Formats: sequence, C-alpha cells, structure tokens
Amino acid sequence: MSDKKNSHSRMSARIKKQRIKKIEQQKKNDESELNVINNEFIEAVADLTTESYRFLQVFVSCMNKLDKLESGASKRYESRYQFFIKKFTENLQRIDIHVQDFTNKPHETGLPVTAINLDEFKNCNKLIIEQMVEPVLMRNGKLLRNGTVILKGVKK
Repeated sequence: MSDKKNSHSRMSARIKKQRIKKIEQQKKNDESELNVINNEFIEAVADLTTESYRFLQVFVSCMNKLDKLESGASKRYESRYQFFIKKFTENLQRIDIHVQDFTNKPHETGLPVTAINLDEFKNCNKLIIEQMVEPVLMRNGKLLRNGTVILKGVKK
C-alpha cells in the first residue's frame, strides 16, 4: 500500500513539475511577445514623431508665407499650433520619448545626426546646423533615432 502511495506521490510531483515548467515557458513566450509588440509600438511612435516634425516645419513655413501675403494672417493659426506642440510633447513624455532639435547649434563630431550636405564644406572648419530635417529622438536616456540635418558654413 505504501509503495503504491509513494509511486502515486512521485508521479504527482513529476506532473506538478511539468505543469510548472509549462507555465514558466508560457510566461517567457508572453513576455517575449510583449517585447516585440512594445518595440513595434515605439518604432511606430518614432515614425509618427518624425513625420509630425516634418509636417510642422512645412506648416510654419506656410504661416510665414501667409503673413507676407496678408499681415497678421498667421495669428489665427498660432494658438492652434502652440496647442498641438504642447499636447504632442506631453504625449511623447508619457512614454519617455524626447525630441532634440540642434538648429543653429555648432555641428560637432559625436552628435547623433547625419548631415546631408557635409560634402559641400570640405574646406570649412566651423559649421552650424541650419535646419533639422528630422529630429533626434531619445528614449529612457538612450538614442532611439538619429536626426538628419542641413549645415551651413560660418565665415570667419
């Protein structure tokens, strides 16, 4: 009787171990799937951020041209623009994404940017970032995406 009981107990312990192992494996699979989904989400937000940044540059340019045609015309859109920037920034901060803009800053080695016109300045020592085409994106203090810039030379 006790041999039967011990045999049953060992089998029961083995089944429990198998179930625990199966649950742990499922948990690892679930965590892995969540990491993939999270990475895809962050990449999608980064793409939206970059495209929004580009759109805002066009919007500001249009507002400036509108002002040249009709003085003060852009004032009607200024508050809407400021509201969008505020909400956009707040929502990026919720997921710890920060936009860095280096416009009018010196171009230095080590900046996380790609200059699309660097070849034009082979003999120029001092360069300034004239325009950010795409912003630098940071997340959790780490580089998420490099920026793209247009440079201009500084005359001595």
